[in-house]
Amino acid sequence: MKHMESTNISNEAVTNAVPPNTSISNEDRDSFAVTGKLALVSTVNANGEPHITLLTSLQAGKEGEMIFGEFINGLSKKHIKENEKTGFLIMSLKQEWWKGVCDYFKSEITGEESEMYNAKPLFRYNTYMGIGVVHYLRLLEISEKNSISMGKVLKGIIKAKCTGVKKSGVQPLKDISKTLISKATTLKFISFINKDGYPEILPIIQAQVKDKGRLVVPFSPYAEKLKELENNQSVAIFCVNLNLTGLLLQGKFSHLKSGVGIFDIEKVYNPMPPIIKYI
Repeated sequence: MKHMESTNISNEAVTNAVPPNTSISNEDRDSFAVTGKLALVSTVNANGEPHITLLTSLQAGKEGEMIFGEFINGLSKKHIKENEKTGFLIMSLKQEWWKGVCDYFKSEITGEESEMYNAKPLFRYNTYMGIGVVHYLRLLEISEKNSISMGKVLKGIIKAKCTGVKKSGVQPLKDISKTLISKATTLKFISFINKDGYPEILPIIQAQVKDKGRLVVPFSPYAEKLKELENNQSVAIFCVNLNLTGLLLQGKFSHLKSGVGIFDIEKVYNPMPPIIKYI
């Protein structure tokens, strides 16, 4: 009887489970369609590590779909052809943000979405750069709209500066890269592979540079998610300023007992033209 009772409870829990949200309101669709937003897409490379790309063309497509246009052929487009699992984060100019996960399922060089992208002023009047390919993602889940808690971010920054973290002893960052990451106006985002194998993205504006090889990442304001990361887990951190100048860092994340994480940089990737490569 006890076994049957346990089974019934388990089945009831499954039946009552809340399905993932895949609905996007018209208001949110309008926010996603704005050219002047920040949009990041995280893919999985051949080594099973997350990779983040700045793709401001990302927006909602038909019901249950996300789309983005390709005008620079970078690593993210290669990754989604090899592993369809994809994560994204969109942040408005008001610092309101949404995150979600998708499966890539096709690419098209013509069609309604291609015409829509190339009719936008950014591409319509640009002689050298247009949208050549549109990539389609099947939306599996999207969060509600979130807001950045600057109070918690400031507390995190103070904690990062006051926590006694040793220097890394290595220096993969150049001075210009360290300066970009260290500026107060530079936003930072972390991507990690979740238990289902999908890359997730979270804002970590509170993260601070320790030296040219290490960042200090206080868990708050997203402690629940960051505490799920395993010690020595591969993660990616994307840093971008208000001019949309970005830098991708890849390496390992570890926990400290003081409620902060440390990120040790292994690779640095320049995602900005004209030379897009690891540096």
